[in-house]
Amino acid sequence: FTGLPPRSGKVKNADNFDAQFFQIDDDSADSTDPQLRIFYEVVYEAIIDAGD
Repeated sequence: FTGLPPRSGKVKNADNFDAQFFQIDDDSADSTDPQLRIFYEVVYEAIIDAGD
């Protein structure tokens, strides 16, 4: 790829994911994209925050 910035973002604690909470087996969780893991957590927090 050309024209990309010389920097990249890092996801802290990308391996800290509670697969059991989301009822995902460990093998699937290990192969899941870290961005998708964060997505699961953020969506859960949004649903809880929305209340009734």
